[in-house]
Amino acid sequence: MHENIHPLYSSLRNISWNLKLRLGLKTPIYTEDRIIFEDEIQPYFIKEDQYQNILFVGCEYYTKHYNRWYKGKNYYTYDYNPRKRRFGCRKHIIDCIENVETHFEKESLDLILCNGVYGWGLNERDHANQAFNGCYQSLRPGGVLMVGWNEIDDERYVIPCPPNELESLQLFDPFQFPTRKQSRIASEGSFHHVFEFYQRPKEL
Repeated sequence: MHENIHPLYSSLRNISWNLKLRLGLKTPIYTEDRIIFEDEIQPYFIKEDQYQNILFVGCEYYTKHYNRWYKGKNYYTYDYNPRKRRFGCRKHIIDCIENVETHFEKESLDLILCNGVYGWGLNERDHANQAFNGCYQSLRPGGVLMVGWNEIDDERYVIPCPPNELESLQLFDPFQFPTRKQSRIASEGSFHHVFEFYQRPKEL
């Protein structure tokens, strides 16, 4: 957990998390990266009106409740595994992320959240570049791409390089996440999960 978090705050957050879990509003995974993703990253984008057309990549049982959060937004979910359809929203797409550009018009999305995909399925450099090039084309100027990945050395987890070394992601500008004033948020824990934020350059 972050340093300087008051024990009382931590205790209250734990109580709040468990209450929301009982109501089906939280994931059963109580790790720092999931707390950051659910309590900080997603709420920011949900409350901002400029992010209306949103694509969420990578579905699991612990992401199903996100569908409720985006009520009122034009929200899509995306996963290559047909079995994950039940965890997606009504506008769910079954396909590899490398083909994202074929499902959306150019410059039609405001936000793409790609969490836990790079290194878990998206493992090869060429495929990753194709995927993130497609994300670039699908995002409007000023649109944001978030890539969540594990900064670990594990035989189960295969990445060709850190994301920011991919040629496709060098097309983007860093996006300074407003609550942190930085484009990279690293969590503690065994997976060392990292959230990195990229922005398609705004038109001049």
